[in-house]
Amino acid sequence: MRYLILLNRKFPYESGESFLENEIDKISQHFDKILIFPSDKTKKSKMTRRIKSPNVHVITYHKLGAKQRNIEYLLRGIFREKDKSSKGARQWLYSGYFEAAADLQSKRVMKELMRFDFKSDDEIVLYSYWLFISAKVAIKLKELLRNDTKVKCISRAHNFDVYEEKKYLPQREVIIKNLDKIYACSQNGTNYLRCKYPSYAGKVTTSYLGTDDRGRCTKQPSRVFRMVSCSRVAPVKRLDLLIDALKILRGSDIKLSWTHIGGGELYEHIKKRVKKELDFMEVKLTGMVSNTKVCEYYRENYYDVFVNVSSAEGLPVSIMEAASFGIPTIATNVGGSSEIIEEGITGIILNAELEAEELVKALKLYMLKTSEEKNKEHKAVRKMWEERFQAKNNYAKFVQQINELVAGK
Repeated sequence: MRYLILLNRKFPYESGESFLENEIDKISQHFDKILIFPSDKTKKSKMTRRIKSPNVHVITYHKLGAKQRNIEYLLRGIFREKDKSSKGARQWLYSGYFEAAADLQSKRVMKELMRFDFKSDDEIVLYSYWLFISAKVAIKLKELLRNDTKVKCISRAHNFDVYEEKKYLPQREVIIKNLDKIYACSQNGTNYLRCKYPSYAGKVTTSYLGTDDRGRCTKQPSRVFRMVSCSRVAPVKRLDLLIDALKILRGSDIKLSWTHIGGGELYEHIKKRVKKELDFMEVKLTGMVSNTKVCEYYRENYYDVFVNVSSAEGLPVSIMEAASFGIPTIATNVGGSSEIIEEGITGIILNAELEAEELVKALKLYMLKTSEEKNKEHKAVRKMWEERFQAKNNYAKFVQQINELVAGK
């Protein structure tokens, strides 16, 4: 039997980890059983994504709510973590929390796994979706399982779980040393990890995520210049900067339209700014919508350009998905954004620390394009997506990489 044990945070409950819906569907045919253990699922969590494959099973193992669970981790961590000398108080607390969370989760997952009658010739892949707590859980599970079965331990690496300058990430070298393979979702992430941990550079490779082909937009450019963005409405996405840029375009001879897809903590703040400062143009704020609805917007509306001015990214799903509909992108040069955007061919890359005037300059370049130029660029974007970020191709390659790892190649 071939098993894939997936350790993630919430999928298929609530929101987030959106790529997993496509990925699980594609890779399920290559394993006899896939067991999903969402660590952050609570009693109140609602299943929001449908799993089609009958050999995929979701197993929950928490009885406590999120708040109570975090208190449990913290209290256990305080008594576990003894050495304060090499860390500040905050890092010391978080190190304890991290280890306690990994320890308790691994024990509870293992209790569930004991129900399965693993054989000595079974192949088991422990797959952490994040290079974080779940990766440490995977390592602990490997220690418990490897005497009886063939076990490999792998992890994806995205954004917050890669760049240590942005967030304190405990036990990095221990985790990287004990994983069999790390699949970074961007070449930027691969380069960072290889440079940071050269002794384990051979363990790190790039494995792009991907999006499904949801069709094409058949509408043509109009006299209205239509911009679209899609993200959580959070500080890191810097929608305030986009509004600052759009304000400068007041008085433009070209009619302007901006649609933002997504909700979040700053939604009401952005809504108030739009009402007060962008009254000269058409603005649509959709709030939180399903991925199906996002694709409907792209399919049923012609957008001249997608805009992403985030201060941090991994390999942005939002840009990838827009690209599948042929929409070019203006984006900041953070994370793996430049791996999707070819400067001057499929979009424009801007400095990460940009001013509103720089964004305006980029928008004006698109505003001045002819219909023929826009259609040509849309075709180039779509072609790039087909070659590099189509789900069925990228997940087939991912499975091939796993098979080679299990076979010892």
